[in-house]
Amino acid sequence: MLRVNRPGFIEIESSLNRTIVWYFRKNIDNVTSYRAFLNSIESELVAKLRECGRINPIKYNLKLEATYVVPNLHNSDQNRAFKTSARELYVHSNVEALVDRDFTRLLGEEDSYAGKYSGFTLSCIDGLLLGVYEYTPMGGSSYLPLPESILNRKAVVNPKNIDRQCFKWAILAKHVSHDNRTRVASPQKNSHDHRLFFCKRCFASFDNQPLKYKLHGERALAKHRLLCGEHKPVLPLMPKEGDTLKFEAWRKTERLPFVVYADFEALLLKTDRRQGANTTAIHTHHPMSYGYLVIAAEGVPTDLFDQYDIPRAPVIFRGSVTDDDVAERFVSDVLCVAEKIARLYKEVIVPIIMSVEDSRVHGVKKMCDLCGCAFSERNCKTAHHDHLSGRFLKTLCNTCNLKLKTPNFVPCYLHNLSNYDAHFIVTNLANGGDTNRISVIANTEEKYISFSRYINNSFSVRFIDTCRFMASSLAHLAENLTTANFDKFREVAKVFAPSEMELVTRKGVYPYEYTDSWDKLDATSLPDKFQFYSALTETHVSDEDYSHATRVWNHFACTSLGAYSDLYLKVDVVLSADVFENFRDICMATYHLDPAHYYTSPGFSFDCMLKFTKVQLELLTDFEKVLFTEAGTRGGLVQASRRHARANNPATPGYNADEPSTSLIYLDANNLYGYAMCKYMPISDFTWYPGNPEVALAQLEWMGETDDVGRIYEVDISYPQHLHDAHNDMPFLPHASIPHGSSVRKLMVTFLRKERYVVHYMNLKQAMAHGVVVEKTHRVLEFRQSPWLAPYINFNTELRRQAANKFEEQFFKDLNNSVFGKSIENMRARFNLELVSCPARMRKLINRPTFKYCTTYNENLSAVTQHSKEVDFCKPIYIGFTVLELSKVLMYGFHYDVMKRHYGDKIELLYTDTDSLFYRVVTDDFYADLIDNPNLMRFMDTSNLPKDHKCYSTLRKRVPGLFKNETNSRTVYEYVALRAKSYAYDVEQEVTIRSKGVMRHVIRNHLTFAEHKRCLFADVDDDAESDECDDEFDANMGKMFAADSALKAVAQIHRNASTGSTNSSTTVAAAAATHPSHVYSYMPFTPYRENVSIRSFKHELRTIRSMKLVLNRADDKRYVLPDNISTYAHGHHRINY
Repeated sequence: MLRVNRPGFIEIESSLNRTIVWYFRKNIDNVTSYRAFLNSIESELVAKLRECGRINPIKYNLKLEATYVVPNLHNSDQNRAFKTSARELYVHSNVEALVDRDFTRLLGEEDSYAGKYSGFTLSCIDGLLLGVYEYTPMGGSSYLPLPESILNRKAVVNPKNIDRQCFKWAILAKHVSHDNRTRVASPQKNSHDHRLFFCKRCFASFDNQPLKYKLHGERALAKHRLLCGEHKPVLPLMPKEGDTLKFEAWRKTERLPFVVYADFEALLLKTDRRQGANTTAIHTHHPMSYGYLVIAAEGVPTDLFDQYDIPRAPVIFRGSVTDDDVAERFVSDVLCVAEKIARLYKEVIVPIIMSVEDSRVHGVKKMCDLCGCAFSERNCKTAHHDHLSGRFLKTLCNTCNLKLKTPNFVPCYLHNLSNYDAHFIVTNLANGGDTNRISVIANTEEKYISFSRYINNSFSVRFIDTCRFMASSLAHLAENLTTANFDKFREVAKVFAPSEMELVTRKGVYPYEYTDSWDKLDATSLPDKFQFYSALTETHVSDEDYSHATRVWNHFACTSLGAYSDLYLKVDVVLSADVFENFRDICMATYHLDPAHYYTSPGFSFDCMLKFTKVQLELLTDFEKVLFTEAGTRGGLVQASRRHARANNPATPGYNADEPSTSLIYLDANNLYGYAMCKYMPISDFTWYPGNPEVALAQLEWMGETDDVGRIYEVDISYPQHLHDAHNDMPFLPHASIPHGSSVRKLMVTFLRKERYVVHYMNLKQAMAHGVVVEKTHRVLEFRQSPWLAPYINFNTELRRQAANKFEEQFFKDLNNSVFGKSIENMRARFNLELVSCPARMRKLINRPTFKYCTTYNENLSAVTQHSKEVDFCKPIYIGFTVLELSKVLMYGFHYDVMKRHYGDKIELLYTDTDSLFYRVVTDDFYADLIDNPNLMRFMDTSNLPKDHKCYSTLRKRVPGLFKNETNSRTVYEYVALRAKSYAYDVEQEVTIRSKGVMRHVIRNHLTFAEHKRCLFADVDDDAESDECDDEFDANMGKMFAADSALKAVAQIHRNASTGSTNSSTTVAAAAATHPSHVYSYMPFTPYRENVSIRSFKHELRTIRSMKLVLNRADDKRYVLPDNISTYAHGHHRINY
């Protein structure tokens, strides 16, 4: 937008034959108030909208763009845009009223912008972006008589008219009056005479039939609105009565015949493009080369590759100054390969070839090899074979055989596709005016889980990110796969000689930031070591890695850096192929399912679970039960109960024998969610408790975790005041609410009264046993339960113990974690986005009432975001609810019934994060306590202690639900926490720092334990220029920041400086002096750190510098006392807000 330098709304872009046109009104006069700026351009906007909608109706939306900064902090810009949803504008519309409404929405969004509460202030208003969309609403018709069944109900006004404005006349005549709406809808819902009351948000209905222990009619509707109002209005699509979720994906048991593996390399072109008032992007990523490899499954005849001209070897293409459309060529190549594979699937159908032995085996089979059903006349026996080779595969029933159809897609895998390579591909999917369909599964406008490009109506290329199955770097995955004889690297062995395997079975080394132009690829020698420096990670290449790069360059006789990059890319492609092919091998061998049919690991693992357990899960058909379960679904608890502690025992520096001996113990639960999933899980028979809910509450005392029937309660609870001190560390029954003085909902533990709290019966029983009072029981949902999930979890756990390598060990661990991930999937959160390359399709989407807004990428491609009008509640969300609840039962039980019961007032909880508990314990020797108290030891996994340790044992190694010491046997000296997800602890002078959202190299290079303490305790002083040691600051521990938040004062003393390379080599150091590495040096109290990251802007990748708040003591999840260390849970009777 910076190129606009004159007033007025200037057209800057159009797309799809001007179906979409973008105008920008720059803030030429540098107006500094949002309201003043909007008021100053209101008349211009009204005139422009009238001009655009003068002949035909349009839709439009607004996007107010601005830049925020931290005062006096260089390079701290943050771009922010506030949007409105698309709105219709007709010739007769009141444009001024519409604009006023949009301005109110924009100002409301800006007012709630969370960044304003993190030290950011408005730097400048960039301008207003106006999107105008061609809108062709459906035309009306003339009068038509109503069907007699509706006419007789006298509920619909159907005015007679002679023009074609029927719809307008019906609206004016108050179509379907408020008094009689249910007359029309009631017969469609039931056949009895009871009146129905409908929710306008979700169309749920409640009849007027009296019930003794259940609300009905208007009262039931009013209660429903309390839960329904928590979500956006949608039409829920509910399963039919009797529907169950079971394994039916038999088609996915067949290994896909063809898959493609691909990768890109990019030039990091230097740029001075400004992202805001002061920020400059340092690199633009331009695709330099691509490589891909087509792999066929075992048994596919190799001559088919030649017959259909499908490349067998890796294909590598590198662009040049005169041929730089690399991504466009990649898309063209992959689509060409897909067309050949589609044609192959269609044309090659080899008749079955059965040997004598095959015929014998097939003849004796009595049951289907897939579903296990017995053959019958209606479901007869069939011989299933490979259509590409004719090979007999298995004996199936006719039903299963019909499900095993020829694939209608070919997957193309790229590692880290979602975050990187996808941005090169997406904008080239519609080049040349191609209007074939593009489907996308999106997280956001810029980040996609997967996307598919159709080559015809029935066949597509599906681009998939292998990181969504194996969330590790390629270097780590290849290392885990390495064996002594390299037998796992089949594809690598096809490309390279045996003598070269050691060089090419690990991730290569490449100077990404050095290659900032096409000319650099002509270099005839390997760049110097310092030129491999990465600003993204603030690291130099190691001596070992540089030596490896030199060996590769010399061995393969590389003549230029371009040739080296081609080799590097080829190795990456074949390594990616081998890693994922081994992953597929394990999946097929263990569960006989091919992950190539799936988009992500959770979807794959959930099907593995269904197939292995053969369970049939009842689906909730009552929307009220779905809302009920959603209301009780709460994530893991994270909080800092006490923000600083120091151990005092003979193993710690400065030990004071006159003070009580204390230890800091960091305990972590083994496989917490795996433990919970092995417990009794709901499975079927979900019914509301038919009697008095208070009777159901009285029965809770006799209910156990292994009962066949479980319950979910909705209750009002209160916390007796006499328990506040005893339970202050971690009160029972966490709930999501907005803390006092905040505007963001967070999961917290409080002493506040809770109304209509939805809770699993085991959690409620535990809380009541510790004194929590239930004032009223509103309703109870009963269900049948059993440990049906335990065999799958235990099976994977055992296979993990038997794993032959780290790759398999991680695989079986991820399978269990992924099941839980799928069980808590929020169907409401799915992002409704469509990539459009066809003008007709675009007009159709714009015409829909669900159209929200559009983002244009180029002339041929735009992304349409729509409101979700329907949500398919086809998932058993009660599984995720139960897992989360039972995991809390374990954590609370261990804290109160084990640790607190043994130590009493001598133990204090400092910090908890879902599956971990950080304690300060008054004891001479924690491990001696374990030996002396079997009741403590039986909850501990001590297999990670040194073998000569007195508590070492492998009897309970990795047993789910047991606790191990996160620091092994090493002594924790000190701990400090600023807030949830931001803490540090010193283990024998080795500091561990955890800071959510902060890159690891920033933590490693620019955060210290001392700075955490200074942020928590010290006054900000402009004279504090030196790094005092911890002891010097201990005297000031009682001090507080001059301001409530350290951010404003701290920002004043920020300074930065560039430093050179720290390589020991004199030559490299000298070179680094002329090519300094950009690394900031920070003053002690600065809470911000420079963060270099790769971000996409309309799918254009750039390396940018941004300032991120990393030290922030503002914690509103607890009430912080004046000493800045102790806290109260909200609702504590001593708090005076």
